[in-house]
Amino acid sequence: MNIAAALPIGISAASLAAGTIQSTAENFFSMFGGDTEEETTADSTEASQALDTLLNANGQLNAQTEDIRDELKRLLSQFEDVLRRSAHGAGIELPDSYQLRFNPDGSLQSDSNDPFSEQVKALLGNSQEASSLLANIAAQTTALKAATDQARFAQAYNENPDAAVEELSHDQQKRSSLNVTFVGGEAASYQLVSV
Repeated sequence: MNIAAALPIGISAASLAAGTIQSTAENFFSMFGGDTEEETTADSTEASQALDTLLNANGQLNAQTEDIRDELKRLLSQFEDVLRRSAHGAGIELPDSYQLRFNPDGSLQSDSNDPFSEQVKALLGNSQEASSLLANIAAQTTALKAATDQARFAQAYNENPDAAVEELSHDQQKRSSLNVTFVGGEAASYQLVSV
């Protein structure tokens, strides 16, 4: 499946999961809460459908994780190429190994104590191609975070449903940036970092 077509499915699945998780938890766990009220068939059916929706969203995201990673690697390779061409055009030689942080808002992390990050921002400041790649990298980072959160939730849910729901709620409030280490002109490693 093409990632451009799959991304909206993954993101909408994450949004759907985020929107239904609270009502799912309330409805699903009320069955075990020892309430003295008699549960109606409609409530039971609604809780079951909400849980099925959540689990289906989880399955869609988990199935997309490898595609998201592949697309992220492709975008990072394109970004490095744009950076290398810009540096060459400005008469600057890039180091063999360097690290950049891609922010969730589609920008590069700025650090006045790191002259290299400032130099990269200056090189790419007016590049429309770099801006487009940064936005796409941010979107893929968000999709990867959503898939990772959902996978962690599914695993934790089997051990402790209440804690899993609470943890997912906290995870979804966080945004993630992407730390990438480039070695020899390629993205050698990357890591999601909560911000």
